[in-house]
Amino acid sequence: MEAGCQENAFSYLLVLRLVPLFPFFVVNLVPAFLGVSLVTYVLGTFFGIIPGVVVFASVGAGLGSIFDAGEAFSASDILTPQILMALIGLAVLALIPVVYKKIKARSA
Repeated sequence: MEAGCQENAFSYLLVLRLVPLFPFFVVNLVPAFLGVSLVTYVLGTFFGIIPGVVVFASVGAGLGSIFDAGEAFSASDILTPQILMALIGLAVLALIPVVYKKIKARSA
């Protein structure tokens, strides 16, 4: 694993960040033990975390707009276009491990 990680460190890190199969703290520690360079770690983390950040920020902004309107909060108010798009994004992120496993099984 160490040799593969040294050779394709950016790809390994990007997949580990995009596919939430392992606890976040493990993904933070393992590259240090395997000798991944700081530049590779920072770039892999940056590009691997962006999709999740965008989705969670969209959910927060959608909920913020509901609360800013000053109206009484109800379950039907949650289904704004902004929140629906964010929830669809979460669903797509949740499906990434499934798609990854299918692709990995076909290539093996």
